[in-house]
Amino acid sequence: MKNLLKNIQIIIFDFDGTIMNLDCDWERIKQLRAKGDLNEPEIEDIEYAGALRGTEVEGIGELIKSLKCKKAIFSMNSSRSIFVGLAVLELTGQFSMVVSRNDVEKYKPEPEGLEKILTALHISKKCALYVGDRKIDILTGKNAGVKTMLIKEFLHDYSTV
Repeated sequence: MKNLLKNIQIIIFDFDGTIMNLDCDWERIKQLRAKGDLNEPEIEDIEYAGALRGTEVEGIGELIKSLKCKKAIFSMNSSRSIFVGLAVLELTGQFSMVVSRNDVEKYKPEPEGLEKILTALHISKKCALYVGDRKIDILTGKNAGVKTMLIKEFLHDYSTV
């Protein structure tokens, strides 16, 4: 892990399943997503409620607080659910930038969100790490040309430093 973080200026995290486990009615969200609009207000309301009831991915809060590099979030969750989730976990103010599905035209695995963060913060792809919990996160990082890890691997490797 020391070598992995050596030249890293920013770690970009996915949100649900990586920082917080949202307590949502996923079956209802799946039904609504099938209609094609991820910005459906009902999806946002379900995610918001799920963030209020959500729990921290074990060990991530202290890890985030201990990191010396910049941190950001790129997630397909709504901005509202991300910000309430960060407040619930007492992680408000820990991130230089948050990009949600509300902020992009093209959803994962398209790299638009990662590219927005890197451009806005003037950081090279070579100096970034994206951490997520699903295959789509790995594909997103690969499409952006950014080093990418699954959260379980990241937490395991970080704890051995």
